Amino acid sequence: MSGRPWFGCILVVLALLLVTGCQSPTGSAVVSSGQPRELRQLNEVADTSEPSSVRAQNSEATLGISESADSLLIPASQSTSTSSRLPSKTSGNRSAGSGRLGKPYVSLGGHRGYIDGGSEYKNPTAVRANVNVPIDQLTDFTLQGVFVSSTNTFVHEGLSGREYADVDVLSVGLQRRFSDNPVVNPYVGGRLEYSDATFGARVPGATPEQIYFGIEGISWGLDFGCEVSASEQMSMRLGLRIAAVIDFEFSESSPPGMEDMFTDLVTTGGFLSSTVWLTDNFFIDFGGQFTFRADGVTLGGGAGYSF
Repeated sequence: MSGRPWFGCILVVLALLLVTGCQSPTGSAVVSSGQPRELRQLNEVADTSEPSSVRAQNSEATLGISESADSLLIPASQSTSTSSRLPSKTSGNRSAGSGRLGKPYVSLGGHRGYIDGGSEYKNPTAVRANVNVPIDQLTDFTLQGVFVSSTNTFVHEGLSGREYADVDVLSVGLQRRFSDNPVVNPYVGGRLEYSDATFGARVPGATPEQIYFGIEGISWGLDFGCEVSASEQMSMRLGLRIAAVIDFEFSESSPPGMEDMFTDLVTTGGFLSSTVWLTDNFFIDFGGQFTFRADGVTLGGGAGYSF
């Protein structure tokens, strides 16, 4: 009975020693108390340096995670302020610059001619539709339809009448640029045209009262031009145009000598036009062309959509 208190005291002392050893900052004070002084100092240095290295590693890991997060957030936060028409290079076959060369688009417009060369069919009004599709980085496929309607009042041998002309022209061609420069783009274009025209006159009291004839044929044309991007929203195109007849057929009612007028017929002229982009997809164009042979000028404009 008398030994139990001492045994309890011993257990209490051992428990206190164990608790004190577990709460030691280094966790090795009791175990290393019997080691040499130099070895204990080395252990203490290693123990004290370990938390700082762990903190450094944790800081590096945190910094790496932060940089990874930043790298994911930066592209989403950046905005592209430059126009899609003026990058150094664009995707696919779409060209750079504010010009229409090298861009897929459709357009619809009209023009009116002013002829001073004595033609019987003056001031024709036309509606035109254009399709432009790039087939490689420097080449465009073009498709155009022109529908011309012209009327004119005249007086012949005391009788007044009204003459008219209806012309439908469908052309296909290619345009080849010499470079993909976003500012200056010289180019050459070639096309084949199919024309179907009807000319006539209505003369009240004449016999017959309505006289008409038709022309149907094929011709070719060449353009030598240059397109210049004046700004991010505006470009200008100018050049020379040559056209010639390949073959035409005339109706039996055609006036004598009409075939001689179209034999070896070559016309030359020039053109000047401008394109203004209202948005990245919609544009308007306006300009004109002239011919040396007929001393005529044609002015017009239109609107289009680039897809």
